[in-house]
Amino acid sequence: MVGRVRMVVSSAVLLGVLLQAILVSGQTTEISRPILVASAQGTHVFMVSDSGITGRLPVGLDVEYYGAVGLGDSGPLMSPDGRWVAFARHNRLYLLDLSSYEETSIVSVNGGGPDSLACTVWITQWSADSSRLLYCVTRSFYRGSSFRCPGREGYLVYDVEADTSSQLTLFGAFECWLPNGDFVISTDLDTKVMTFPPKRGPDLILVASGDTMRHFHSVACDPKMTNCALQIAYNPQGSYLAMVYNPRGGYGSIVELELATGKLTPVTDVIEGGFSSSPFYSPTGKHLAWLEYLMDGKGSTRTILRVDGRAIFRYSSRLTSRGIWWVSDRTMAIACRDSLYSIDTRSGAIRGQPVSISGGRARQPAKESATSDR
Repeated sequence: MVGRVRMVVSSAVLLGVLLQAILVSGQTTEISRPILVASAQGTHVFMVSDSGITGRLPVGLDVEYYGAVGLGDSGPLMSPDGRWVAFARHNRLYLLDLSSYEETSIVSVNGGGPDSLACTVWITQWSADSSRLLYCVTRSFYRGSSFRCPGREGYLVYDVEADTSSQLTLFGAFECWLPNGDFVISTDLDTKVMTFPPKRGPDLILVASGDTMRHFHSVACDPKMTNCALQIAYNPQGSYLAMVYNPRGGYGSIVELELATGKLTPVTDVIEGGFSSSPFYSPTGKHLAWLEYLMDGKGSTRTILRVDGRAIFRYSSRLTSRGIWWVSDRTMAIACRDSLYSIDTRSGAIRGQPVSISGGRARQPAKESATSDR
C-alpha cells in the first residue's frame, strides 16, 4: 500500500536555509551540508562545513539497522541534495523533510495479523537529482514460495513529487544507480529469469531504463573465494566507476572502470597483510577516497583513510565507510571514538573542535590518527 501519512516530528523553526548553504567570505566559497551520524543513542543530523562542525539539527532517528548486499538496508539514507532522509521502521518506509522536520510514511508492507512481519522493505539508493528513491520489498526468509507480500515485491522506484511507486525489473543484483539513470547490476550472463532475492555473479551488466541489457565488463573472481563483493561507487561526473577488485591470486585492490570503453585502471596494489575497501568519490568526482585495512597477525586491525593515495587519517582499530562522509572536495567528516571530526583532505589536519555524538565529552584523537604521508 502506498500513500502518505504525515506526522509532525518537531515544530522548530525551519532550518532549511542551512541545508546546502553556500557561505561566501572574501574569495573563499565555503560549503556546509548535513550528515547523518549514528551512535548508541540513535542517529542525529550534524551540520559540517569547511571550517568545522557548525551545528546539530533537532532531529533524532531511532532506526534498528539491517542490511543485505544487492538489496539495501534500513537506512537512514540522506538524499544527495540534503533535503530528505529515508529510513525504514517496523516494515514501513518513511521520508523525513529536514526543512520542516515532517515525517511521512510513504510505503507499508505490513500485512496485519500473523503476516505483519512477513515482508521486509529495504532502502537501496537515491537518484542523483534526489527526485526518486529506489527501494526493495522482499518476503521474509521463513515464508514459503507460495506466500506473497500484501503489495508489490522486488525493486520499486518512488517518485517524491508524484508520491507514487513504479515497478523496476532488474535481472540481477543491484550495484549502483548512475547519474544518467542507467543501472549497474551483477549477475551471471546466463541468467534469464528474475529471482528474488537476486543472484549475484561475476559479470557486470549495464542496464538501460531497466528493460534492455548489454554486457559491460567481466570481473574474474576466484571461485574459491566466498566473498566477491564488488563495492561499486560511481563518479558524480558519470564517467567512471570505482570498485573493489578480487582477481584470481589477489585480494582487495581497487580499480576504476571507464564507462565509455570498459577499460580497467588499477588504483591500488594488492597489500601484503591487508586489503583496500570501500571506495567513494568526492561530491565533484575529482577525488577518490578509500579505506586500507592492515592486520598484524595477532587479531588487531589498523585503518588508514586515503584520498588520492595520501593517508589523511589513521585509526588504531577498524573504521567503516558508514562513519565517513565527504562534505566538500577539501573536507571530510569522520565519526570514531564516540566523536565527530572535520578533516582537511589535503593535510589531514582537524578543523575546529570535535563534537561528541554520544552525549559525553568529545575525545581528541591519538597523535598518530590525523596524519599525511605523500
